[in-house]
Amino acid sequence: LRLKSIFNKEDWKRKAYENLKYKQSNRDLIRFSLLVAFTDTIPDKERVGHLKLSKDGVVDYLTYSNWLSDNLKTIEHIAPQKNTNNIYDEGLYDPSTNLFQSLGNLTLLPQDINTVVSNNSFASKVFYYRYVAEKDPDKINTLESDAKVLGIRPNKETIDSLKECKYGSHMESICDMGYHKEWNVEIVKSREETMLDAIWTNLQKWLY
Repeated sequence: LRLKSIFNKEDWKRKAYENLKYKQSNRDLIRFSLLVAFTDTIPDKERVGHLKLSKDGVVDYLTYSNWLSDNLKTIEHIAPQKNTNNIYDEGLYDPSTNLFQSLGNLTLLPQDINTVVSNNSFASKVFYYRYVAEKDPDKINTLESDAKVLGIRPNKETIDSLKECKYGSHMESICDMGYHKEWNVEIVKSREETMLDAIWTNLQKWLY
C-alpha cells in the first residue's frame, strides 16, 4: 500500500501540522516520528540551525536498537514547555499554533540530559547538547571551558554520562547555532517543514 494512495503529500502535511504535536499525539508516535525524521537528514550549512534531506543511507535512526537505546530515550523540548522568565520567543507559545509542542521544537536525548537542561536558557542547553553532538573526543574534552565563559555550573555526573553518548548526529544542526543565537518561530517552522518532508519521503520508500 503506497502512502500516496492514502493522502497526497500536502494533505498529509497539513494534518501533521495540526495533529502531530506533543501531548496531542501518543508519545510513542512522536518518538517514532522523530526517529523517522532524523533518518537521512543533515545540518543545512546555508541556514544555520536548520535541517535538510541528505542522500539515502547517510544516517539510519529507525532501527530496533535505537528504539530501545537509552541514548534516545526521552523527548526533549528545545524551547521548554513553560517559558519561565520569558527567555524564549513568545511566538512559540501562541495557543493558536502551539509551536513549542511541534516536531520542529522537539528532539531526542538521554534521560540524564533531559532532566538537567529542563527550563534552562538556550545557551545552557546548547552547552549540554554539544556533548551529544560532538564526535571528536579532543573537542569534547575542551567543552567544560565554555561553561566558565557562559556562567554555567555543569553537572559533572551528567557530563561524564554524555561523553559516552551515541547517536548524536540529529543534534548537530542545533549546536551549529552556537551559544548566542535565538531559538525562534522561524527556525522551528523551517525545521518542522524539513522533518515532515523527511518523514513522508522515508515512509514512502519503506511502504513501497
